[in-house]
Amino acid sequence: MKKALLLFMICTLAYFCTGCVRYSYNYEINKKDKVNLNETEAFNVQFFQTKDPAFNEKWQTAYTQTASEYKKNGFDVQEYNKDGYTGITVSKKNIDLMDLPQNLTKEFVKDLQQPISIEKGFIKSRYKIHFYYNNQDIKNAFAPMGIDNAEQEIPAPQMDLTIKIPYKAVRHNAVKVLDNNVYYWNLVSDQPVDVTLEYEKFDFSALAMIMSLAGVIILLLWVFSKSKEDIGF
Repeated sequence: MKKALLLFMICTLAYFCTGCVRYSYNYEINKKDKVNLNETEAFNVQFFQTKDPAFNEKWQTAYTQTASEYKKNGFDVQEYNKDGYTGITVSKKNIDLMDLPQNLTKEFVKDLQQPISIEKGFIKSRYKIHFYYNNQDIKNAFAPMGIDNAEQEIPAPQMDLTIKIPYKAVRHNAVKVLDNNVYYWNLVSDQPVDVTLEYEKFDFSALAMIMSLAGVIILLLWVFSKSKEDIGF
């Protein structure tokens, strides 16, 4: 996700470690290899209002610019307001699974050769998702400004990822399994977070086609054999 909405805060406000940010990424993959994307980036309103009297005006300008940018790229946009946090939520539906990397926020490292791959077999395909989340750019944006963290009564930073897949994973490194097919990662880390998720999908259509074709051939052979008997060969 672009950081236009936070440009007015870069090097002027906040320290990342005060916990004034809330980042949430949610991706849902269905059986047809389509993805619904939902991402939220928000920050503690009270904290920023105490640091900059012009905060509200700057926020509205930043939000308008960011919303316009996302809408041009096919995203639905909503302003986020919850639990004292304000920000932006963007969503996009029916993304082709193989196109997901180019729609991810830039913190997801996509310079791996194949962040998403599909190993197709005769009736079984194996789906592999592997990328890293690096929040260094976010930390740089919220440069230290001499704020004493001990004096800040602000919750810890919240940064998380959930991925819902159509089938139970055969391999993953998620922190939690929220449901049979929903996997959760905590993205708050001093090091890039490794995200690995693999699952298998069975497709019996090719087998059914071969069996149907075999049935037709057997039927034709039987008819041919029967016809030979009827004419006395």
